[in-house]
Amino acid sequence: MDDAKRAYIVRSRLREIDPRIKFPEYQYFVKYLDDFCPGDDHYFRYCNTFALMLESGLNVSGKVVMETGHPSPITRFMPALGASATGSKGDLRYTIEAPSASVDVLLSFEVMEHIKDQTER
Repeated sequence: MDDAKRAYIVRSRLREIDPRIKFPEYQYFVKYLDDFCPGDDHYFRYCNTFALMLESGLNVSGKVVMETGHPSPITRFMPALGASATGSKGDLRYTIEAPSASVDVLLSFEVMEHIKDQTER
């Protein structure tokens, strides 16, 4: 992430310009990103996506959360919200390997552009 984008995000949080700051979970998530994913190129998208999840009313406490493919920082943060979370061995291009009805929330980030990459099995 370039310095200007990071500075904007920090200013937004410090001045409480971002209305999503009202969610304590959002504040904890941003701190998590700052501590464990500093300088990640997807930082801004992670913040926005997580905030949209909160704004939608998604409550993962006590639920099983799975992300298609490798788990992102958002999914890795889910246990802090009381969820059991993991990534899947497959993604939307292939069968997701999980027992039927074993997942409460299925997340899929930045996958649609890869659907075309499916190879024959």
